[in-house]
Amino acid sequence: MARLAGCAWVDAMENLVIISETGGGKSYLAQALGVAACRRQHSVRYVRLNDMCRELTVARSEGELYPAIDRFAKVDLLIIVDLFEILEAREGRGSTMIASQLEPDQWYLRINEDLCADSILNRIVEQARFVDIKGPNMRDWLAKQKARENPGYWD
Repeated sequence: MARLAGCAWVDAMENLVIISETGGGKSYLAQALGVAACRRQHSVRYVRLNDMCRELTVARSEGELYPAIDRFAKVDLLIIVDLFEILEAREGRGSTMIASQLEPDQWYLRINEDLCADSILNRIVEQARFVDIKGPNMRDWLAKQKARENPGYWD
């Protein structure tokens, strides 16, 4: 983790894919690495996929789609939590971090168009580093820890 927090992968415009089950700490790790990138003077944008899609939909209706895409494409590190039109615009321009519950070979199941899926996977996965988190559901673990420390927590 310390090596990833050093952000050499961002400097090299490499991608990072974080995979874990629900509650495994994907978003937490993505945010921590985003903060590390900010501390190293990188421009960073953290966005949930549905918020990004909503922003692009509004921009399209207002005739401002390409400037909206540029706002996503121009940052040094784009962190997409939950994912996929921005990735093409970002290729070769900066790092992208993806946090997903699905392994990349399962992304095809979520993307209806094979050509689109191939395009995304070729741009992101082929040259990405991977962090595969194994362990307990952190939400459950933290709740149980709070309950142990605070009698009556569940009352």
